[in-house]
Amino acid sequence: MAAGHKHKHGLRGGGPRSGLRWLWLVLAPVLVGPVGLLLLPAYVIHATRPYRYADPAAVPAQWVALVPGAGIINGEPTPALAERIYGAVELYRLGKVQKLLFSGDNSSIHYDEVT
Repeated sequence: MAAGHKHKHGLRGGGPRSGLRWLWLVLAPVLVGPVGLLLLPAYVIHATRPYRYADPAAVPAQWVALVPGAGIINGEPTPALAERIYGAVELYRLGKVQKLLFSGDNSSIHYDEVT
């Protein structure tokens, strides 16, 4: 093709297949996204199975246990945080950990989850 002449569907090819390509590029994430959202939790559950214990006595001994924050409401831990604290204290009492390290939000002077 001589310089300056256009392809019959424009400079970039265009045509009906180009429209299908763009449609696929737009629809693929819409179709694949929900499947990924369903499969990701299943993968995480499977991959972390060796690191989860129903019996605190079965947990291997470690130097420190990290207790992630989960919120304080009216000076009381949320149910999720209370469960984490209970589990961590149980590990400490069983001699499974020597130290407990608490994390949490301290984003303002009016809210300090850790202390």
